[in-house]
Amino acid sequence: MFIIRILIQLLLLYKFVDAITLNAIASSFTDESQTYTLIIDEFNKYAEENNIDIKVELNLLTNSNSTFSTVDFGSLIESLLKKNNSKYDIFFYDNLYLSRFGPHLLDLNIHLSKEHLDLYNPNVLKQSCEYKNKIVGLPITLNYMVLYANERMLHDYGKRIPKTWEELIETSKYIIEKQREKNNTNFVAYNGSFNDDELGTCSIHEFIYSYRDTPNSPYPKLTSDTAVQALEMIKRIKNEISSESTFRSSSDFTVAKILEGESLFLKFWIYPFPPLYKMVPLPGKNENVSGSTITGFNIGIKKDIKQNKKEAAIKALTFMTSKDIQMKVVNTGISVSAISSIYEEPSICAFTDCELYKNLQPIYRPNPKAYNYDKYSEKYRNYIYEFLYGNKTAYEVLKEVESITEYFTFSTNTENTPIGLIFIIIFTIITIFIVISTIFIFIENYNMFFSFLTDDFWLLFIAGLILLISSCFTSIEAISVKKCHLKFTSITLGLTLNYIPILHKLITLFPGKSKISEFCINHQYIFIFCTFSISLILNGLFLINTYTIEDIIINDKLFQVCYMENSFSNIIKYLVTTYILIIILVMLFYIFTDWSIKYTQFDIKLIVIAVYIDILSFIIIFILELTKIKKDILYYVIRECIIMIVVLSNYFLIYGFRIILALVKGKNMKIAFIDNISKKFVCSTETKTKSAFYNESYTENNTFDKDSFDRDNCTENEKQTSRSIITKIINYHYSLEPYIENKNQIIYDTTNPSNSSNNYSNESSKKYSSYYE
Repeated sequence: MFIIRILIQLLLLYKFVDAITLNAIASSFTDESQTYTLIIDEFNKYAEENNIDIKVELNLLTNSNSTFSTVDFGSLIESLLKKNNSKYDIFFYDNLYLSRFGPHLLDLNIHLSKEHLDLYNPNVLKQSCEYKNKIVGLPITLNYMVLYANERMLHDYGKRIPKTWEELIETSKYIIEKQREKNNTNFVAYNGSFNDDELGTCSIHEFIYSYRDTPNSPYPKLTSDTAVQALEMIKRIKNEISSESTFRSSSDFTVAKILEGESLFLKFWIYPFPPLYKMVPLPGKNENVSGSTITGFNIGIKKDIKQNKKEAAIKALTFMTSKDIQMKVVNTGISVSAISSIYEEPSICAFTDCELYKNLQPIYRPNPKAYNYDKYSEKYRNYIYEFLYGNKTAYEVLKEVESITEYFTFSTNTENTPIGLIFIIIFTIITIFIVISTIFIFIENYNMFFSFLTDDFWLLFIAGLILLISSCFTSIEAISVKKCHLKFTSITLGLTLNYIPILHKLITLFPGKSKISEFCINHQYIFIFCTFSISLILNGLFLINTYTIEDIIINDKLFQVCYMENSFSNIIKYLVTTYILIIILVMLFYIFTDWSIKYTQFDIKLIVIAVYIDILSFIIIFILELTKIKKDILYYVIRECIIMIVVLSNYFLIYGFRIILALVKGKNMKIAFIDNISKKFVCSTETKTKSAFYNESYTENNTFDKDSFDRDNCTENEKQTSRSIITKIINYHYSLEPYIENKNQIIYDTTNPSNSSNNYSNESSKKYSSYYE
């Protein structure tokens, strides 16, 4: 017997050790108004009867054991979910905070069967349980806003329960008059529930929803005529059948009036009050249209708990959200279930008004997006109350609500701001103008003015400008991940295409002997391909990780911005930016060395102005990124204007001024150029003859001292060797001509054809090119 007792104790100890304890947390105002204890007790009982080694322990926060509010509990839940080693595994949370808790909760789509999820009303799941296409909870309790109608009083005065708000006004006016005849001056016809807490926000939201044309119509746009009419009807109800004090009364006032049973219509949550009133859906603009705010609590599982606890929590959640348990919850009368089929059960409909739940048209509370909901809700109702209890118009306050509800975007719709349409027009005009102006490259009488670059290099330059201006189009309409990538890629590749042809030209004009210059002269397309490929590859690596869209609030306006949280992509982003910066620095170096080149002085001076404008523009954008006011309307306007300035300055200073010169000259420059070359050829022949005669005479009359020449030459070589790099660069800066080994090159001075080089080949005369053929 002793051995048997030991074995039994060991078995019990093994079971105790092997059992899994799950910790759950929930909140409720009172112990009596909650069903969490019921469903957890049911599960623990079920687990014990079926030898399932899982136990759920509940930590219930109420007014009796803690000092908390809805806001405090939401913050507590968020902090617990963010902790890596939270002591809680199961969370009962207000579906109001779905976006706050969603990232930290388990996706039930993966872990629950489709049959189980299909039990629930898909509309409810979509609105109150879905976060970024993941089901992160199931509704454990629900509640709806309904109208409490005094059937006894309506019957006494021969009136029916109103189906529309207009009918509610007419019925109320009639009965108010009858009550006044009885000296009942404290009679309440309709309470409204437009007070200074969350109930007021729900009342506004559902009233606008009730003003749809049909039950299938979507929620009205906030600034639409429908929404304006809805608000005007609320104010009309307040003025004609109620009062501001009644409208702003607390929930306690409403509960007292329901229990009193002497009011006509009262709006409140579904609750098992004594049957003095009949609960019905709220009226609407039209019959069969209504609106009822849906609230409730979900049950969810923490995402990063241990695997054995995760499996246990899924079993517990599956049981607690089953149809049988939900039927027991409905039987308490405290809560409504999101399982629609429950209201087809005769056992439920025997004591519950199933038709009420079937006819309700639920609407979830407004989506705060970037806002903390509590702050958003307060702003939402305070804006509306400036009309309801103040002097602003309905449209004015709805515009203000829209600013905290809808994302601000630049669009062709001028309702919010005409800036988007203005920008679209400007961007389009600039793009068309730049594209059309390329025709001047191919007009024979004008192409000499474009001899600074070859035709194909000019086209690359223009392509860069078009890419740059096209980046501005990505700021129009709603932002997206694709637009984020397109903007960055368009800017970086556009700048690269813009700078590379100019950089190549500057390198070839280098006044000293250089292998880099020789390579660029002889392999110009390889140079372009390699330098552009580096930018292309870096941008390709940048696309490996996608942007995320971040919501921010500035001056009570909602904005979306591109945000890259991946470290690798941020490094690549900085590398691309650094690469552009290196190109600019190299360009500045060659601009300095090529500064005094006789035939390109004017071009280089304009290029340096364009580069300095670009640098200044990038500095301004960098400062804007660091400021606290970034991402607001002013930021977007400045940023797009800076990009336009870069495009226009590069265009006019490097390309566009040549068109102006060509048009101003207004003559056949090809004939003028050939005549000029012919004259210089004659002058050059005469000069060579005179020079030969002079050199021959000088040689006959002077003795050549070879030793003296060698000493002088050696001394000069030593001086050259001893010169520092800085001295050489300064000497290059004052050089008047590039280092040219190919005498077939033609150098053409855009501003003065008479200054053109006298080295002229047949091939170069055809293209008027300043590149080596």
